[in-house]
Amino acid sequence: RVSETHGGLEFIKYDKSAGAPDNSVYGLTSDRQGNIWFSTNNGLGRFDPGTEQFRNYYMSDGLQSNSFMWDASFRHSDGQLFFGGVNGLNAFFPEDIIDNRDLPKVFISKLIINNQDVQIGDEFHGKVMLEKGISYTDEITLSHRDPIFSLEFTAMDNVNPLEVQYQYKLEGFDADWIQISAEERSVRYTNLNAGSYVFHVKASNSDGVWNEEPATLGIIILPPWWKTWWAIIMYVGIFALLLIAFRKFILVRAQLIHEAKMEHLEREKTEEMYQMKLRFFTNISHEFRTPLTLVLGPLQKIINDLKNDQRFAKQISTIRRNSDRLFRLIDQVIEFRRIEANKVRLNAARGEIVRFIGELVDSFQEIACQRSIILDYHSDFDACELWFDENKLDKIIYNLLSNAFKFTPDKGKISVSLSMSSLPESPQAFIEISIEDNGIGISEQDQEHIFDRYFRVDHPDSFVQTGSGIGLSLAKELTELHSGKIEVASQLGKGTCFKVLLPLGKEHLSEDEIVDSLDSRTGQSFSLKQFALTDEQEYIDKYDPLQPQLDHAGQPILLIVDDDRELREFIKTNFSRDYIVIEAENGNEGLAMALKNNPDIIISDIMMPVLDGIELCRKLKTDIKTSHIPIILLTAKAGIESKIEGLDTGADAYIAKPFTIKLIEVQIKNILENRKHLRKKFSKELVLQPSEIAITPIDAEFLQKAIDIVEKHMSDTEFSVDAFTREMGMSRSRVHRKLRALTSKSTSEFIRTIRLKRAVPLLEKSQLSIEEIAFAVGFNSTAYFTKCFKVQFGKPPSEYMKSFSR
Repeated sequence: RVSETHGGLEFIKYDKSAGAPDNSVYGLTSDRQGNIWFSTNNGLGRFDPGTEQFRNYYMSDGLQSNSFMWDASFRHSDGQLFFGGVNGLNAFFPEDIIDNRDLPKVFISKLIINNQDVQIGDEFHGKVMLEKGISYTDEITLSHRDPIFSLEFTAMDNVNPLEVQYQYKLEGFDADWIQISAEERSVRYTNLNAGSYVFHVKASNSDGVWNEEPATLGIIILPPWWKTWWAIIMYVGIFALLLIAFRKFILVRAQLIHEAKMEHLEREKTEEMYQMKLRFFTNISHEFRTPLTLVLGPLQKIINDLKNDQRFAKQISTIRRNSDRLFRLIDQVIEFRRIEANKVRLNAARGEIVRFIGELVDSFQEIACQRSIILDYHSDFDACELWFDENKLDKIIYNLLSNAFKFTPDKGKISVSLSMSSLPESPQAFIEISIEDNGIGISEQDQEHIFDRYFRVDHPDSFVQTGSGIGLSLAKELTELHSGKIEVASQLGKGTCFKVLLPLGKEHLSEDEIVDSLDSRTGQSFSLKQFALTDEQEYIDKYDPLQPQLDHAGQPILLIVDDDRELREFIKTNFSRDYIVIEAENGNEGLAMALKNNPDIIISDIMMPVLDGIELCRKLKTDIKTSHIPIILLTAKAGIESKIEGLDTGADAYIAKPFTIKLIEVQIKNILENRKHLRKKFSKELVLQPSEIAITPIDAEFLQKAIDIVEKHMSDTEFSVDAFTREMGMSRSRVHRKLRALTSKSTSEFIRTIRLKRAVPLLEKSQLSIEEIAFAVGFNSTAYFTKCFKVQFGKPPSEYMKSFSR
């Protein structure tokens, strides 16, 4: 149907959903009253345009068939309509058709509860549901335990019962009447809320005339006992009792709070005294570092100078061993203080645990030989990878081995073993590190407190001086930091066994606890360095996960990326003497190798599969982790456009094929010398913009951010490398390698250099003393500040200040 609306045309569609017998029209005509008659494949339809109502006729109304022929319709001049069907011709006068006006009476014929037909006298929950037929019942009562019920109904129409239509509505639940056909004649309700409802159902005859007097049935759904009125009264009573109890609780609580405050004040005083003592010893430990540095520094030079002189070997070894021991004790005090302040964070990396423990055990072989103690190391497996913090696990094992030597007699035995283990309360697999001795043992009473802070077993049979009482407590704290467990088993007179259980995998670690891992495929392994002292108040016994263990230690790393194996081999052969050469055969592999190994320079072909050299260069130069690496592009395209494209991506040099090795050597030398010059410039210039030493904008941003962070914490003497790297938003190793590449400084050296440069204008213009300036730029030791200043600028700050005043 088409109608005009607001100056446009509106099309209205009438189909089966609107009441038509079918969606396919075979013939169409109209009668004298303006009604539209149409034949379909499912009966004959009449449409009244005025009321927009359909009236449909079927075989049951006298048609020869429900199916009609295509375009077989006709209206005679006398008004008679003809429609051709598959079984003959249908002819009729529309005005002679008389609609059925008899109104059908509706009855509710069946009640079904929980899929069970309800008969007269049936009991539900101890109560008769129907005392008479459902058709004669005015009201039914259902329990909340009857969540599903159905009603069936029927209408008395003898003309054409299959064309009877029904409408029903559950008052209190349904908003409108719902119409269904004679084939359905039932309705189902589930999980109605407690309350009163009235069910109404009415019917129309075969000609669509509705009986407006519906059949009705009252339905009452009882609530559960906890929603009844007496339950609500009970709730109110309970609430009143709770209010009374709450008021009494408040009064008692106020009294307890007062008593707790007094007790808390007492504890605060005690804790304050304790913290003052701890800070005092921690500060003393910090102050020990400077003189200890001045001992270890010259000592190392003496060791190197006299390593072949047997006259002093033993004495020097004794000095070195005790200096290291003193350093470890200082470090334990500081680490213990950090644990108490919750400032210790795990830096776990994947490492080979069998070799790591073996190296620690080997470091005790000298004292074992001196005391004729058998020090045995055994592992159930040749190699095993584990995620752990090398520094902290070193402290754990060192403390346990130290304790074993303290309480093991000469000619005794200490066994260290590695095995797989598990815990009953956890499905996690563990590495078990067992340290067992045949020493004097620990009493059961002492075993209960062995991991308590400051607890010491003062046993007269100890073969080494007793400790500070924090070693085992520190070992326990650091083990639990690894999500591990430490256990002790001991018998007096027989010996002691400590077991450290560390979980396999890294699921127990958070993202910020994981640092770069080791990869055995590149031949990398732990490389424990000799203990050294820094101004950062911590050990440097880390490993460099990006430096392969080769004989070219200290040489720059050269990465060659080319899909031509012979060309890679040619370049490698000519540079392998002066460089550590690593290779990749396409851009994707080259990108991965660069991220993992952090090379000093990259030579890459442009035309490569997977990822070409141009895109590789772009990715490397826009990644903060690799943007500082110089890149030389090799290509067969010698045109100026190709060269511009390569240099636009950030490449440092562009060499066209064919080329000579000498040309590459000169390019590499010039690039590395230029970088070296820029790094020296950082150390010499007092005022320097990051853009003056950074090759790429992203490197300049990195340096500016690093400088800004140090400036922000300039006067903070406790500002550490860990805090610096957290603010940088990168791992410690990443920041270290980035700063080393850009400035030739380690992270701690970079922070120290910025602070020293900041001290210069203060010495020139400020009226502050040298001690005040040292603290103003973050040094907590004037002596250490003076030493560092002299190394940086060639003269101590006092002379610098005097020369400037002159």
